Amino acid sequence: MTISPDTRRLPPGVWLGAAGVVALLLALSSRYAFVLLQPALLSIALAIPAGVGLWWLARNEEGRRWRPIAITYGILFLVFLLTGGKAYYVAPMYSALLAAGSLWFERLSRLGRGG
Repeated sequence: MTISPDTRRLPPGVWLGAAGVVALLLALSSRYAFVLLQPALLSIALAIPAGVGLWWLARNEEGRRWRPIAITYGILFLVFLLTGGKAYYVAPMYSALLAAGSLWFERLSRLGRGG
């Protein structure tokens, strides 16, 4: 059974490599899996704005007013990482990071329009 007709065109090593990556992820301890699964919770389409939001809150002067959000995320991330928490324990913080990333993108677009 094939998923799509294009699967036959991939070299056999690709499937072996993908299986190796999956096996490696399963074999990692919960601490490493915790870090690696964070972007997977959001998908790449949302991980980028959330990362930009975290950076904007932590480093940009305009985001200084809401910097406690970035500090809270960092503290929770470290606490759950060190105590063996599940990757989804910090997921509620992503809505705030996405909102901050949206503010940054909105300000960037305003600069691009000359406003």
